[in-house]
Amino acid sequence: MSEETLDLNVGAEDTPQGDGQPEIEESSSVEPELKDDGDTIQLSKGEYNKLLDEKENYKKGLLSAKEKMKLTPKESKSEFLPKQDFYKANEKEAVSKFIAENPDMKENWAGLVQHYSDKRGRDTVNSIVQDLDDAKTLFQKHNPQKEAEDKSAQADLSKESAEPLAKGRGGDVKEVKPLLQRRTPVTEWYKTTE
Repeated sequence: MSEETLDLNVGAEDTPQGDGQPEIEESSSVEPELKDDGDTIQLSKGEYNKLLDEKENYKKGLLSAKEKMKLTPKESKSEFLPKQDFYKANEKEAVSKFIAENPDMKENWAGLVQHYSDKRGRDTVNSIVQDLDDAKTLFQKHNPQKEAEDKSAQADLSKESAEPLAKGRGGDVKEVKPLLQRRTPVTEWYKTTE
């Protein structure tokens, strides 16, 4: 195979034609005699050299295609920030703002993120912070904090004994008035002067 068949139109056009594979010319001449003894194949020296040449041509073609791909310009850099980078910057700023306001949530970040959903969007830092506040509320609801028990206060409560009210606490017991008054006779309901 000649070098001219491996040309990928480097100078003529910008895009290669075909699939980038070298063309293999099939000869319609007599097929080589192959002796197959299991794992070994015998070829004539001319056929072996032809296979090596095709291998080298194929390698050169691939290397030139790689070089051409490197030389093609990628997307031009614009003056605008891509959306993903914009969203990432907003998220970083919102997370740092949220952690500054709620330092205890840094330790529980993995649990907090499980409850996070971006309902308000990722366009502004405040909307992300509000969504993080919602996630904090849900996290605290599902993971209540265990209150530290004051053991000395419990010990003081257990020492006190309840005294019955009848004995009083060293003083006179006040008389408790009944809720309902005693019956008064009907004659005393209206007092008239005679």
